[in-house]
Amino acid sequence: MRNLWKKAAAACLTAVMGASLLAGCGSKDAKIDGTKTAVTINDEKVSLGAVSFQTRYRQAYMYQLYTMYLGSTQIFDQIVDESSEKTSGDQLKEDVLDEIEELVLLKQHAADYDVALTDEQKDQIAKIAQAYIDENSEEVRAEIGASVEDVSYLLELQTIRDLMREPMAADVDTEVSDEEAQQTTVTYISIAKETEDSAEAPADESLSDESVSEEAKAEALDKANADIKAKAEQILEKIKAESDIANADMGKIAGEVDEELTAASGQFTTNEPTETTLDAAMVEAASGLKDGELYDKVIDTDSYYYIVRLDKTFAEDETNAKKEEIVTSRKTDAYNELVEKWKKEATITVDEPAMATLLITDSATYILSQDESAADESLADEAVSDESAADGSSADESALNEDSSAASSDTSAAESRADTSSADESTTK
Repeated sequence: MRNLWKKAAAACLTAVMGASLLAGCGSKDAKIDGTKTAVTINDEKVSLGAVSFQTRYRQAYMYQLYTMYLGSTQIFDQIVDESSEKTSGDQLKEDVLDEIEELVLLKQHAADYDVALTDEQKDQIAKIAQAYIDENSEEVRAEIGASVEDVSYLLELQTIRDLMREPMAADVDTEVSDEEAQQTTVTYISIAKETEDSAEAPADESLSDESVSEEAKAEALDKANADIKAKAEQILEKIKAESDIANADMGKIAGEVDEELTAASGQFTTNEPTETTLDAAMVEAASGLKDGELYDKVIDTDSYYYIVRLDKTFAEDETNAKKEEIVTSRKTDAYNELVEKWKKEATITVDEPAMATLLITDSATYILSQDESAADESLADEAVSDESAADGSSADESALNEDSSAASSDTSAAESRADTSSADESTTK
């Protein structure tokens, strides 16, 4: 139940807003009517409370990521589509609706794969859902709009998704040949070239200064890069002088010439040289080498000088890892194809007026608090989970994987606001 228990973080979802942000945020009594229907999927109605809870959960997780890694709290009011004035908060709502549709369709097809929740799973879900009620004030729960039934429903859907992934991909070919997955490993040293902005001009003027002639700029830049190339060639010669080049510590040797330099490792496949983050010129140079052989020239590219050694033409560990990656990709493709097929066949109706009352803005912030049972799962690890990476969704969405655990916090609840204006129209997809 690893994935299920990570949902315990949801039990401590608390609304927080600084006092300075309270002004102008709407009526103090504004609440979400969670009993309204937000979306209907093949006659199965999903409450606004359930959609609101999932949205707030992911909003809170996104907030933690942005503040932790980017130091930014201006997230949800940013315009992501100028033509429609769609904000990041609007996009998040759309993403959550799309996710809810997927979850419900998986539930509706679960019997086709003999998938059903056990009594133990249902009991655990009930405990977690009740914890949400127990750990949050009535005021906060009213602002979120989710009942214990809404939280239980979401946890059931998410658990079913976990159970559905394997059977939905059961027919995928898991055989991958060495040739298809083959990975070649290299060790390399990269030294950045100077640019007009970084190189020194005569009289200590910047090369970007308009008073410096183009000729002077070119001469200074050529001299600076000639000096850098000389440094690279010095390192190359020192590596060549090693008695055992294949096992030479290239990083240490580079550091002896320039303490700011080090070596890095990389890999590519000779089947698809473009399937790598390495510079194409370096890949081309390394492709003609034998195991443990050093390329005998400094590789000159537009931005860098490179020194490269081919470590293994067939790197077994990296190749085996690539095989697993290929199989995972095939399974993900099979899963996504089925989900898309079901979506096309489904009748999905979104109640736009109800959804309009769910506002995602920077004026109402949510955070996650997590119990000790999931504390050993780091936020950073979950941000790159294989489930989100394989989803084909946006980077922001993958970072918001609902299975992710969150950092502990004991923040108290304050008020958040939402415009609860209503109407009667709905739209059908």
